[in-house]
Amino acid sequence: MTPPVERILRPHRGWFRLDLARLLQQRDLLVLLVRRDLVSRYQQTILGPLWFLLQPLLLTGVFVLVFNRGLRTSTDGVPAHLFYLCGMLLWAYFANVLAGAGNTFQVNASVFTKVYFPRLVVPLAVVLASLAPLALQTLLFLAFYVPALLGSPMWHPIPVALALLPLTLAQVALLALGVSLLTSGLSAKYRDLQHALPFVVQLWMFATPVIYPLSQLGPLARWVAALNPLACPVEMLRFACFGAGAVTPQLAALSLAGTLLVLAAGLFVFQRAERTFADTV
Repeated sequence: MTPPVERILRPHRGWFRLDLARLLQQRDLLVLLVRRDLVSRYQQTILGPLWFLLQPLLLTGVFVLVFNRGLRTSTDGVPAHLFYLCGMLLWAYFANVLAGAGNTFQVNASVFTKVYFPRLVVPLAVVLASLAPLALQTLLFLAFYVPALLGSPMWHPIPVALALLPLTLAQVALLALGVSLLTSGLSAKYRDLQHALPFVVQLWMFATPVIYPLSQLGPLARWVAALNPLACPVEMLRFACFGAGAVTPQLAALSLAGTLLVLAAGLFVFQRAERTFADTV
């Protein structure tokens, strides 16, 4: 008979600690949580994963009619439907992560108070699970992009920028994780954030060059927009696909610094709330 294994759980010391070894030990749990998120998101729906495709298609139609045809918003010489579909790829991924992980403590309070495991596993699972709709939406974009590219357009992709897109996606994932940790930690004590988060996400989309290019902004407004860490990745994706976009090394450096700052702040607030959430949730 195998003797029982004794495991001692020691409390963390200090307010900031990232135990990667402990997270790796929970990789099986991470896989289960990713699967749970994917199954539960569209369980008992008629269209199922097709919602991943319908949402960007419908939004693209609205953007083309309202902003391109109605308000005559520039698309930097890129066909309007491709411009908006491309802009929504990274934005939709970011918004999906926030919707799924922005209230981690409230949604999982019943589990957190009964079973011990690194709480960071839950938002990490949402970050990974949200890659599935991103993959489907990327295929949708390619279904429009490739035929247009083969038709000898005035625009062309930038190979070097295309090679950097995995790093761009990694930055967006880290930013989404950081914001989710920050909102989760704060909303554990301040419940108003639960109601404010959807509204803030909507405003954030208009502060991100999803429906307009940065090139249409003046120099001062462009630098103000650059304070949004998500602005550079969205512009970078368009630059890689179409050769259009106002991406500079300074903008990229500012965006990366902002992402790391948000991630560090999110980890700090999340770990601080982790100690006391049972008394406040």
